[in-house]
Amino acid sequence: FVEREAKAYDAYLKPDCSLLYFSTDGTVKAISVYSGQFVHKGDRIAELDAKLLEEQLLTTEEEIKRIGEEASFEDRIRELDLQYLRVELQELSESGASWQSISMKNLEIEAAELDAEYVLEEREKNLKKLEDRRADLEKKISQQVLYAPHDGRIYLEGIRVGTPVGAGKTIGYLTDEQSLLLETSDYIGADLVNRFECWAVLDGERYEIEYVPIPTDVMREILLGGMELKSDFRVVSEGSRPLTSGTYMPVFMETFRSEDVLSVPVNAVNHDKLTGESFVYVITDGVKERRVVETGKSSVSATVITYGLQEGETVYVPE
Repeated sequence: FVEREAKAYDAYLKPDCSLLYFSTDGTVKAISVYSGQFVHKGDRIAELDAKLLEEQLLTTEEEIKRIGEEASFEDRIRELDLQYLRVELQELSESGASWQSISMKNLEIEAAELDAEYVLEEREKNLKKLEDRRADLEKKISQQVLYAPHDGRIYLEGIRVGTPVGAGKTIGYLTDEQSLLLETSDYIGADLVNRFECWAVLDGERYEIEYVPIPTDVMREILLGGMELKSDFRVVSEGSRPLTSGTYMPVFMETFRSEDVLSVPVNAVNHDKLTGESFVYVITDGVKERRVVETGKSSVSATVITYGLQEGETVYVPE
């Protein structure tokens, strides 16, 4: 016999939804949809003003182009200077100049080569910074337009042209009728779900469910906004009835479970009205013997015996 208790939570199926937000700060430049409108995946929802970013990108690209053009000219001049120094070194060697003069010219050439390497390294570092900045600006500009991540009905939350928005700040949500969530009327914390088994029931049929945790930032917004905190589950098993939005489907959480407990049929337990004791009749060699017992929880068909009986003993069960 398995002794168990479960707590029931009212719950209804609802469309899953995606939170809508920009990945960068900005000011709303245009809104392409209205609340309640059905949109398709890839449809433009809203756009931030990217004028400043575009100006910064143009300046960065011009700087990269300028460095590239100047580098070609500077490298050519530097190469000509080195060629001239090498010609001078050859003339010194052929004219029988002193080793001091030749050594000085060699040092001059080495210094020019080191200077050329240093200039090249510094230029490459500078270009790398500019190219990284260009890539960052291009990414931010691409994030200025918000697109629908999937088909669904959109709901915006108080934004209009000129509204400043912060990165990650929710501006609305998009429902997904193809994906349903089971929302409970009361909040169930992840700590409870991790400790106890949960399931849902529809028309007497059990459905397996999976807890959907609330992101910390979303929970903070809900609490700060004074809204009611609820919990979501995803139905992960199929049943005989199609699931539709708005269907009542209570969630059950097992709060107590004890396996392999000693139990007897519920009608085998008697109660003494004078003493308040519970007792059963144990049958030994065909003789009934009254025995006081202590009981635990009862189901429709069985009662748990916590004291007074041993496994294997026979009890009298009235018909």
